[in-house]
Amino acid sequence: MSADDLAKIVDREHLQRALVKLSGSDNVQLTRDIQVESGTTSFAGFLSVVLRVKVSFIIPDDPKPREKSLFVKCLPREKFQQDLVKELNVFHRESVYYGSVLPLLERAAGGRLDVPIPKCYHTYSDGSNDVLYLEDLVESGFGMAGDNCRNDGLDGEHSLLVARKLGVLHALTMAAERILPSGKRTWAEATPSLGRDALYYDVPPGEKPAPFKGVADTGNEIVVEVAAKLPGLPKLAADSGRLRKIILRFWSITAELLKPNAKGRNVLCHGDAWANNFMFTYKPDGAGRMKPHDMKFVDLQLAKYCHPAVDLLFYMYLGVGDAYRRKFYDAIVREYYESLRNSLSVLEYGSPPFSFEEFRSDVNEIYRPFAVYLRAVFTPCMQLGEDFMPKNVEDMTPELFQEIVKTGNVAAIRRHLESDPPYRCKVEAAVKEFVEVVFPDGSIDSSPFLI
Repeated sequence: MSADDLAKIVDREHLQRALVKLSGSDNVQLTRDIQVESGTTSFAGFLSVVLRVKVSFIIPDDPKPREKSLFVKCLPREKFQQDLVKELNVFHRESVYYGSVLPLLERAAGGRLDVPIPKCYHTYSDGSNDVLYLEDLVESGFGMAGDNCRNDGLDGEHSLLVARKLGVLHALTMAAERILPSGKRTWAEATPSLGRDALYYDVPPGEKPAPFKGVADTGNEIVVEVAAKLPGLPKLAADSGRLRKIILRFWSITAELLKPNAKGRNVLCHGDAWANNFMFTYKPDGAGRMKPHDMKFVDLQLAKYCHPAVDLLFYMYLGVGDAYRRKFYDAIVREYYESLRNSLSVLEYGSPPFSFEEFRSDVNEIYRPFAVYLRAVFTPCMQLGEDFMPKNVEDMTPELFQEIVKTGNVAAIRRHLESDPPYRCKVEAAVKEFVEVVFPDGSIDSSPFLI
């Protein structure tokens, strides 16, 4: 889209309201035409249009022009994308988070902790013209991790920083839950749209399945096919039919685990905590090497109320490099819990409602299998690069979009498995770990997931 076309998307009334909130003045005057550019160079934000809007404005008490850049998210322009966004209800969910949740997080923080998500200046949601005006983190020095981190997973330093910030975010949601509007005891009651997962849920027979169920079904088939070509336990599990029987149960298992925890061990989770949704600042260490210093979470379209292990394990298995996850697994779990505990202390909340031992047990014994499953079934499509999601937004067609949503582009997956050894190696590693988790005794005759 041209700059003029992008500028037409920006509604001046909504922009004015955002500037009023940002400046604290009811009388804001733009001093020149706005500058609008795409906020992403890729199709990563395929459920929204992302813009960077640069403005110059004045307020009566200070006639000196002020320059500001805003990050603007609005509904996608194409109908085939709009239909999916409405079915998932993701834009509404994010509007609820920024409009209803964030103010309470900021109130609970009270200046004692930094809320690790962008500031919000304006939200509007009517189902047709939804828009968010957010802080432009790039203006404050934040940026995505390098391509190596995003493609191959975060290293240890990035991973531990994310764990700390996740502990802060979750602690703030726990503290803010105590100041919900009268009569509301939990976030699920106060924000019902965040009480149900947007992607993983079961439906009665004959009803339309969840939108991305087809991608998971493709992943299930790929896992079994790849396992059948691996020696030892994976091949035995695939040939016996037991691997297929188990993996077909995991959609429902995942759907149950993503519901609010029955023991009340719940927070408002980010819901999509992987490397593309993290932004970092960097500072040189004593040797002049740039190290991650601060980070914030972006893209809250899949936020949900559930056990905190969901966020922690999702990012560990879909965002951390394999070698670093193996090396730092226990340290990441401990770092998260200590951050949660320390943040709750700062917020005068008291101790976490579960001990470290209880949390670690939940992570390892209950929730880890779901994360290993997601890694196994989604690695094949996520590692496709541009064969899964075109780099240029303009290259997306309705036909390709439907293929991605329904199958994850299964033809490209099988082609890469045959011709791309590094790709195949990553998929095989994910499949092996899933087999090891569901057959923990090393025998196909014993599995806690066999009925």
